[in-house]
Order: sequence, then C-alpha cells, then structure tokens
Amino acid sequence: MNSPSRSPRTLVGMTALALAAALVLALVVVALARGSGNTHALESGYGSSMGSSVNGTGALAALLRNQGHEVRTAWRLTAELAGWADVIVRFAFAPGPPDREEARWYDDWLENRPERALVYVVRDYDAQDEYWKLVLDQFSGSPDEERRKQAESNRDRARNWVARLPDKEEKPADPESWFAVGRAADPPRRCKSLGGSWAEGVDAASAALTVHEPLKAGQHEVLLTGDGEVLALEWEVDRGSRVLAIAKGSFLLNLPLVNPARRPLAHRVVEWIGEEPRRVAFVEGQQYRETRRAHPRLSTWS
Repeated sequence: MNSPSRSPRTLVGMTALALAAALVLALVVVALARGSGNTHALESGYGSSMGSSVNGTGALAALLRNQGHEVRTAWRLTAELAGWADVIVRFAFAPGPPDREEARWYDDWLENRPERALVYVVRDYDAQDEYWKLVLDQFSGSPDEERRKQAESNRDRARNWVARLPDKEEKPADPESWFAVGRAADPPRRCKSLGGSWAEGVDAASAALTVHEPLKAGQHEVLLTGDGEVLALEWEVDRGSRVLAIAKGSFLLNLPLVNPARRPLAHRVVEWIGEEPRRVAFVEGQQYRETRRAHPRLSTWS
C-alpha cells in the first residue's frame, strides 16, 4: 500500500516526533545503567504530558506545539478552561466511555462555540510490557544472567496490565450519543491487519497494535480498525464541532512512539485537529470536576 503524500510541515513534525521518541528510547539505556531490576526507577504514570513516563503524553504534546498549536495542561474541567480551549485532549483515567457528567460537560463545551474539537483516548493500554521487552532485547547474548532474569520477572508482571486497569465509570455516557465498547479479548491480541482511511501507508505487522476492548461504531464514522475491530472513530455535533474517540493509547503515548511504524497514526490525530494554530488543552487526572476543596488550575508548561 502506497504511503499518502506529506506536506513539508508534516515532514517537520515527523522529524520532531522521531526526536521525542528517541528521548523515550533513551529510558531503556538509563534502565540498563541503573540496573534493570529496579522497577521503581521506571516512570509509568498514565497520561501526564510532563515528565518522562513511558505512559506519558509529552511526545504528542511536543508534536502539537511543533505544528504551531498553543498547548497547555489542565487538571479540572472549569469555566476558565471552557473559555480558553479550542481543542481538548483527554487521556481518560478509566476504561470505557466517560462518566455521564464528564460527557455532559464536553457536550456543553462543544456546542457553546463553533468548530471545537475533543480527542478522547480510552484507558486500555500500559506501555510497561513493551518497555521490559525492549530492555530484554538489550540483554540478548549478555552474560549478565541475574539482571536478565530480573527483567524477565518485571516483564511477566507487566504482561498482566489488564488486571490492573481502574474500574469503569459507574454511570457512563449515553452510548447512542457517545460510544460503547465491545467484548474484551483476553488476553489482548495482536492485529494482523489494519483498515480504514487511517491505515493507509501503515504496516500492520510493524505497528504491532493490539486489541483488547474495541469501540462500537454505532452511527459514527470509523477511521481505523484492527482485524475488523474499531480502534478510532469520529462524529460531529452542532455548529461544526467534532469528537474523535480512540480505543487505546498504543500509538499516542511516549514509549509506543519509539516504534516508527506507529508514528503516522499519531500524525493522523494531529491532522484531524487541523493545521490552523489552535489552543489545545490536555486534561489530566482522575478528579476532573471543579470543586471547592481543590482549586482548579490551568497552567502553561515552562
């Protein structure tokens, strides 16, 4: 399958993403230098745009800034955030659809101003498994048997990431207006083929994406499938605003982007947001609601 043509701006973005991914790959080298058996030395917090977590979003945020967008991070859904952001990127804390109240906030925000966009990434992936596989690759042929065995033990624990996922929301959003998830594959299975418009130019074998809980398309437009299961879809709301839902962060989080075959999919997300510079907010954390006890924050990165 031929790769789609790329603009000079996209090629610059691909270079920036490759550099960001190279920094993540350096984590493997650091782990080897410090001792691969030390699991506590590995940053693995999920969905943070700051720091160097293997499950972080800093590489994606850097790519968006490189494309000319103003990028901030927020810990609460607030009136300040609603007035500032043109685009919200939400790496969800929980699997499945968002909480009903959280979804209602997004619906109101999307309808309040034309041509807003929400990227909602479902929590259904953990990069630690891949990280320890990379570490083990570094030990191929190594005489350091003790460290290799410890790395194998860490990898074996990381494989059970599905069991460590948080619980789904007790009161999820309406599946008719949002989405539902399909039957879980246990264990997650690797996709032999990719389909949909986003799959153009992506080698499925090299990308090595997995499916655990696919999305159910309903009436929404499907952008990416893996072995026929929905991995990304979109829909429009009033006044030209749009929502992009992605089944997992396996081509958007820091460590997965070390794999060059996945980077075109990250660029599909950036292209979906649009070329015109916009104000993009990454919403992070579990406690998304504005409360009296925890003052809301919307702060720029240094």
